[in-house]
Amino acid sequence: MKPIDEDRTFNDYMNRMNQVEEVVKKVYLLQALPSCIQGCALKAMEFTSNKRPLRDIKGGLIKKDEAFARARITEIGKRCKKCEIIDYLPFLVDDDGQYLGYNSKTNIMYYDAINHFNRFGKERIQALYTRLANELESNGI
Repeated sequence: MKPIDEDRTFNDYMNRMNQVEEVVKKVYLLQALPSCIQGCALKAMEFTSNKRPLRDIKGGLIKKDEAFARARITEIGKRCKKCEIIDYLPFLVDDDGQYLGYNSKTNIMYYDAINHFNRFGKERIQALYTRLANELESNGI
C-alpha cells in the first residue's frame, strides 16, 4: 500500500475539504461502512423464508470493503481543523463487535432493498443524531 499522501482519492478529498473549510464553521464527515452485497435484502428474505435465522448467514451479507475509505476519512479528520467524523459503526455492531447488516438477536435487517437504512437501522443510529442535535442547539447553530 502506498503512502496516503500519494493516494489520488485522498488528495482530491483533502483539496475539497480545504476549500470547504474556508466557508463553513464545521464539517461533518460520515465514516465509511462496509457495503451490503448486491441484492442483500433479497438474499436475507430468501434465507429467512426457509425458516433460518439470519445469524446462520453470519457475515455473508456484507463485503469487507471499507478499510481504505475508513483510513482516508480518518486521516482527513486529523488534518481538517473544522471536521468531525461521524461513525455509525459502533451503533451497528453486534455483541462481538461484528458488523453484519442485521441484528442477530432479533433477525431484523438494517437496510432496505436499495441499501438505505430502514427504520430499524435508523433507530440504531438515532442516539448519534440526538447527540449531534443537542450539540448544535447548545452552540446556537
